[in-house]
Amino acid sequence: MTIKTPRRSLRNNKKRYLIQHYIKVLFLIGVLCVFLGIFWGAWYYASHCSWFSLRKIEVKGVKHLTPKEIVALSKLVPFRDNLLRIDASEVSKRILRNPWVKEARVEKDFPDKIIINIKERTSIALLKLKNNYFLINIKGVLLCKLTPNLYKKYKNLPVLSIQAKNSVIGNHLSDVISPGLKFLELSKHARRFINAIYPILCLNDIKKIVIRPEDIVVYLRGGDVPIIFSKSYDLKKQFIHAQKVLCYLYRSGKYGETVEIRLDYAPDKVWAKLKRS
Repeated sequence: MTIKTPRRSLRNNKKRYLIQHYIKVLFLIGVLCVFLGIFWGAWYYASHCSWFSLRKIEVKGVKHLTPKEIVALSKLVPFRDNLLRIDASEVSKRILRNPWVKEARVEKDFPDKIIINIKERTSIALLKLKNNYFLINIKGVLLCKLTPNLYKKYKNLPVLSIQAKNSVIGNHLSDVISPGLKFLELSKHARRFINAIYPILCLNDIKKIVIRPEDIVVYLRGGDVPIIFSKSYDLKKQFIHAQKVLCYLYRSGKYGETVEIRLDYAPDKVWAKLKRS
């Protein structure tokens, strides 16, 4: 008859405990794999079944672009794509490649609908490059090249002309045109004087802006009087001075005799040339 020593008994108990521990761990891993398999199988079935198949695409917020153009940009195909497999952020990135689109938010309306909310950029002027016209926004983004039909629609916008090379970089305008954009920004927020029926440099009053190497020449609608602004002086101050001078010339009845208005004469000074009587 053999008697186990305490040390040997402890060693056997430790082995038995480790074996039981490993069995529990393997059991838990097996259960986890079963659940993951069930989950993956359920997701695979749902992402390929007709229940979540894309059937409707609703586009909101478009004015210049059409819903068909937005759907084409999204590359979504009804009855082929599944809502569970559509990456909304990736669809938004595709739509944002169009320069007209400022924001694009894609929402999933389960079980079978996608809603695309669009915020478009707003055109503020026409940019003339050689013999072509382009629509631009206040940030200098080239929105599109104008066809003859589109030109008829937007012909009342101010025309921006540049007497410089390399004025466009990709879909954005270079720093050469920034003074013209700043002038458009000032005109956009300018307010007419009370009861004034004559142009006071509001956006609708501007016919043409010519950006030259040293200055900016502005022409108002209904006249060919050049208003010359210096690039060296503060443009906002010159803008306010020009408003005051135009107001005086119109009220005094001398605008019809005006040949030229210069704000590049000296800082905080305006020079107006009149016809000789």
